[in-house]
Parts: sequence; structure tokens; C-alpha cells
Amino acid sequence: MYKNIKEQKLSTANNNSDSNNTANFNHATNNYSNVNPNALLSSSLHCELQVGMIRVCLANDKVNEALSIFKELSNDVYANFISKNLQPPMSVKSYMTTAHLSFIGFCKDVDTANVFFLDAINGEMPYPTPLQLNFIKKYISNTWEITNDIDKVKEIWIRTWQYYEFKRLGNNSISASLNDLFLSIFFQKHTNYSDESFNKLINIINEYCTIRRIDEPFINVLFSKSRNWNDLKVFNYIFNLSSSSDFVKTNVFYRCCLKACGSINSLDADQILMLFKNLLLINASNGYRGIAHADWTALRDATISSPILLSTENCATSRIDLYYKLWKLCSPYLLSLDDFKNYIYKDIKLNYAYSKIFENIANIRTDDIQLPEIGSYSRNFSIDNYTGYSY
Repeated sequence: MYKNIKEQKLSTANNNSDSNNTANFNHATNNYSNVNPNALLSSSLHCELQVGMIRVCLANDKVNEALSIFKELSNDVYANFISKNLQPPMSVKSYMTTAHLSFIGFCKDVDTANVFFLDAINGEMPYPTPLQLNFIKKYISNTWEITNDIDKVKEIWIRTWQYYEFKRLGNNSISASLNDLFLSIFFQKHTNYSDESFNKLINIINEYCTIRRIDEPFINVLFSKSRNWNDLKVFNYIFNLSSSSDFVKTNVFYRCCLKACGSINSLDADQILMLFKNLLLINASNGYRGIAHADWTALRDATISSPILLSTENCATSRIDLYYKLWKLCSPYLLSLDDFKNYIYKDIKLNYAYSKIFENIANIRTDDIQLPEIGSYSRNFSIDNYTGYSY
């Protein structure tokens, strides 16, 4: 009974929403139709109104209406200047640019959006058509949502990167954002590891490498998105790919590596230790004198808060041992006493048995771990006072 009532309410709400949207669109259309261009203070104001109305139409799936207004806008922008044998100034052409990009980003008819996308790439329009990232990301998301076709999404991604590299517009910021979106979709399509999906990923990366050099944001996104595959072979492939690339590794790279380790049950503790030591070394070389929250969180993700602790007892034991040895060696160098207390609270919340380890931390042997990197850091006197210099 309750289920039927709930479904009825949801149906009514959806119908009301559709009705409201239709009413709002009709109201906007009527207002636009009643506007007299000659009554506006300037032609630019009318152009702004046309661009806005194009987006309203696209948001309501009124593609033909949007195309009709786009044609009006084109005539309004060019007719007056052409009649005087003049080229419209860039300030006027910008309305055409914004309208054009709106079709790429907001049009839910992916075939129509694709026409505008290709025209922009080919530079065939009499006005500038720079591929602005926010519109491209909307286009990719719309294409995936509507078609669920990873090949179409990949084609847009590749063509966009070809454009950016040809125009020399590619940078780390674009790499992080655009690749995050595409790889999110790829791993959404290929949720679980298989040899076939891994080979597809390798082929995609190889194609990407023919267009653009591997950079750190691309690798970091790969580490992050591939974690659900829980596969050592994939982890090693990405790590080796980063090693063979000549980009400078930052602390973000090593944090991403450590976080990815938390999903690999066949990775031994020594590899985690190596990555953490490299992270300490990188930070020290950049002037860090304390261990930041992001650094310790990455180590926790690789060890004590790793999801694989619940499934692999032997691996879990070695990672827990490593974590508490590093805790004894490194926790006095944390930047914040509040962080120090918070980690203890979080660890005990994970497993109350860990409280016994903290009580006996002074008795934990660490002579099997060589950590000269910590020598570049400064002890936190607040933590030393809090612990009574027991570490």
C-alpha cells in the first residue's frame, strides 16, 4: 500500500515537474517572441538575449528552435557589417562563439552536437571556435549518458587532445580534468578487471601516447580510477609507465601510489615502505620539515585502513606491523598535535585492539626499518610534550 502511494506521489511530482518546465519554457518563448530588437538599447543586448534563449531551448530539448535562433543570431551579427563591407569586431563575433560552444555542451542531440564539435575542430567557421574545456566535458558526459557508447566517448576525447596538442594548449590542469572524466567513464564501463578490459586500457594509453607525452596528472588519475580492479599487474603496469616517462614526480604522485597500494592484496609491505620513503624524500627536498596530513593519510590508505585488510590475513598482518613501526618512528614529526590525536582515535575506531598497541608503542622494535629520510624533519614539541617523549 505504502509503495503504491509512494510511486503515485513520485509520478505526480515528475508530472508536475514536467508541467512546470514546459510552462517555464513557454513563458520564456513568449517573452522572447514579444521582444522588439529595435526597442533594445543596443544590438549587443539583443545578441545576449539570443544566446541565452538558445541555451533555454537546448535545455528543453528544443533543438530546431535553438538552430532557428542561431540562424537569426548569425544574420544579426553579420548582416549589418557585411552591408558596410566591414568585418564584425571580435567583441561581436564572441556571441557566435558562445552560441556555437553552447550547442557542443548543452545539446542533448549528440549528432547535432557532433556537427558543431567537428566544425570547431576544423576551424571552418567565420568566427573563433576554441574548444573550451567546460563545454567539452559536458559534451562527453552527455554523449556517455545518452549513448552509453565508450567508443564515441573515446573518439571525442582523442579528437579533443589532438586539437589541444596541435594548438599547444595542453597543460597539467587540462590533463587532470579531461583525463579524469574520460577514465572515470572507462572504468565505469569496465567495472571489474578482465584481460580484455586491461588490453583495451593499454591500447587507449598507447594511442594517447602518440598524441601527447605521459604526464603526472594522467598517471595519478590512472592510479586512482584503476583501484577497483584490485590487480597487481595493472598497478605494476602504471608504475612502470610512470618510471619510463620523464616527468618530475611530485608528492602527489607518491600519495596516489600509496592509496592505490591499499587495493592490491598481493603487494608486500616492503614496496609500501619504499614508496613512503620516496614521499618523505620528495617533501624534504621541497623544504617540508613535518609530515603533512595528506602524506599520513596516504600511508593509512595503503596499510591500516586498506580495504584488503578484511580479506587477506597474512598481508594484513605485515601491513599493520609496518604501520605501527612507522608510527613510532614518524608520528613525532607530524605537523599537528590534533592530527596525532585524530589518527589514534581513527585507528582505535577501526579496531579497538589497536588501543593495546598504542599503550605499548615504546616496546615496538623498529630496528629492521632504516629511515634516514626522517632526519631531514623536525620533531613536533607539542607531540613530544603530549607523549612525554616516550617515542
